Amino acid sequence: MKKEETKFYEWIGSNIARARKNANLSQEELAKKLNRSRASIANIERGKQTPPLFVFWVIAKSLEINIQDILPINNEHLILSQSDIIKKMKKIKDLDDSDKAIFSKIFE
Repeated sequence: MKKEETKFYEWIGSNIARARKNANLSQEELAKKLNRSRASIANIERGKQTPPLFVFWVIAKSLEINIQDILPINNEHLILSQSDIIKKMKKIKDLDDSDKAIFSKIFE
């Protein structure tokens, strides 16, 4: 993984960990809500596991926050270029139509 990509996932992971703690949830409790293992949540929070964007949306929803709260877009620590955002957004076209509709509403 490239340095910028590693930093991207580490930043998201730290934001997820912060939001989880603010919600007074353990990794185990969040894992149960998401039907994942505690180890999976730990790896996501450390930036070691890189799930699809949809998983981040599900995590944000389960923590009752907006996905923008965990993404490092326009952050002074990591600013994604327009081309990087476009590359990541192109992955959305592989989702089924109902999941695409969710993303359309998020980015309106």
